[in-house]
This record gives sequence, structure tokens and C-alpha cells, in this order.
Amino acid sequence: MLILAGNSLSPDGGLPPQCASWLKAADVVIFEEDRGARSALKKAGLQRTYLKWNEHKDPGTWEELTNALTSKKTVLYMSDQGMPGTADPGYKLADFAQINSIPIKVLPGPTSISAAIAAFPKNVRTFFFGGFPPRDKAARKRFLQACSKMGTHCVLMDTPYRLGALLEDIKAVYGGKSKALLAMDIEMESEEFLYKSINELLDKNLGKRLFVIILPSTFERHY
Repeated sequence: MLILAGNSLSPDGGLPPQCASWLKAADVVIFEEDRGARSALKKAGLQRTYLKWNEHKDPGTWEELTNALTSKKTVLYMSDQGMPGTADPGYKLADFAQINSIPIKVLPGPTSISAAIAAFPKNVRTFFFGGFPPRDKAARKRFLQACSKMGTHCVLMDTPYRLGALLEDIKAVYGGKSKALLAMDIEMESEEFLYKSINELLDKNLGKRLFVIILPSTFERHY
């Protein structure tokens, strides 16, 4: 069985009981990164071995995971932030499980996208989920220009070390006075939601943090 779970907090600051129980009971536990693993296991009060599976897709890890699933072992995949499947490598495991008729169990929890939208101080009737923009600067600008013409809010994610470059390109397309919501480290102790102009966000020392950004609609851009 494949269990898909988000690294989310319960009201008392720990992992929801169902997540903690499966972290203990699963034959194989997978995280995207060591930081998320340490955080989740600490919340659950556990010490155990785990595997890493992220966008780099280590072939050896993939073979170990698929062998465990086909051997009818219980494999738990926990994403770094929010629920798996949205711009998240966990979809590959879900695809493998579906193709091979392996049961899937989802431990419900918030997604980073829905959490960011909930904190957005405007009425978001519709939005476009753009996922990860292109890495190439010129292609990224073209992508942002296409987003800016949609007439709706655009929701983007990227790796922590590209946040500064992404904000600079957003400024070039949307204008430095335009306001965006930057949601960082969702469901972590360092969680922060900043609704500020692009100029103000660029002036802050944000560091390397997991993030979701909601860009303004056509009628909320200011240069």
C-alpha cells in the first residue's frame, strides 16, 4: 500500500495522530529532504530510518521504493510542504501504484496552495496554478508575461534558492509597486505570510525558504 501525506501540524503543534501512527507503522518512509524528515519525525516523537525522493530522482531509491510496493509492503511518502501531487515528485509514486493496482491511502491535510490562497487578502474567485516557472531567465520572463495577461491571480512555486531571481523578474513584468502574497514555510514553525509590494519583498532578507507566491490579477498591477 502507498500512503500519501503532507507534513502538516495539528492544533497542538504536533503531527495529526493518523500521520504519526503511519510514520511508525510503515515499512518504508520517504521524505523529499532531510529538513522535512527531521521536522516530521521530531513532531511524531520517533527515531527511524527513511529514504529521500525528490526532483533529482535517485534511480537506486526509485528501485527500492517500487520493489517495496510490489512486495506488498506499506510505503509512506510525506512531502515537504502541504499535500503531495501538486508540483511534487510524489505523483510518480501515485502513478506507479495506479498502474500496478497497488492500493493508495491519502492522509488528508492542507495543501500549500490552498493555505496561501486562504491568507490572500483579496477575493480569489479564479486562479491559474503556474507551478514552477522555467529556470531560464528569458523563458521565465515570457512565462510571467503570459501569466500577466490572463486576467486572474497566478500561483507560483519554485525552489528556495531561486526566490530572489523570480521576484526580480516579477518586478520587471508586473511592476515593483504591485502587491503579491509570499507564503513561506507553510505548516512549519517559521511559517510567514507577507502581503507586500514586490519592491518591499525584494528589500527584505528572506533567505532560502520554501514558498508559494500569489501574483496580482490584471487589475491590481502597479508600476
